[in-house]
Amino acid sequence: MDKPFAIQRPVWFFLVIVRVTGRTHQQWTAGSEAAVQAFVPGRRLEDSLALLDAYLPTQELERIDTLRAVRYEPGEEEVELPGEFFRRPLERAAATNECVLGVFFVSDDTATKKET
Repeated sequence: MDKPFAIQRPVWFFLVIVRVTGRTHQQWTAGSEAAVQAFVPGRRLEDSLALLDAYLPTQELERIDTLRAVRYEPGEEEVELPGEFFRRPLERAAATNECVLGVFFVSDDTATKKET
């Protein structure tokens, strides 16, 4: 049985398209693009997007589009989450009050592995 959903603070889930800007943090070459799950604490959408945009450069990424935004609130009941790959970063963002990146979705057409 799934454990009950409980978080300490509101967290936004964003599905965003990002471009790789650097060479050290990411496994893809600079200029590559990917969709990524981002979990950002905050109540106001505008504030959370600003926090995300400040965080992404530290990961050598820049947001170029936002595909989805959903806010999760403390005390919500009957929240359906797609799985642990989603629950873990959501709960971590709520617990630490920091941005957390989840799963990256890449295509051979847009994300090329950097050569080692």
